[in-house]
Amino acid sequence: MDNTKSTLIVLVTVVISILIVISIFLYQRIFTYRSAFEADKACHYRLGELMDTDKSIDCDHDFETRQWILFENVNANSSFQVLERFYY
Repeated sequence: MDNTKSTLIVLVTVVISILIVISIFLYQRIFTYRSAFEADKACHYRLGELMDTDKSIDCDHDFETRQWILFENVNANSSFQVLERFYY
């Protein structure tokens, strides 16, 4: 009985680990862009949608975190508010 219980625990641990790996893979495929070009296009498309307002909005590329950032310039003293992030 003790051997069966430990085998079951190992099996459950392996299945949970596999599910976690699959979940991470699916998250990256569904919620991120495949290239910087796609993220750039998405950011600038969203920028075009928001340009009708009087806000000072722009897109910028962050190489370290592999993302395009849509931000609003809140005031002239370099205070920015991130509106949306486009990871790739």
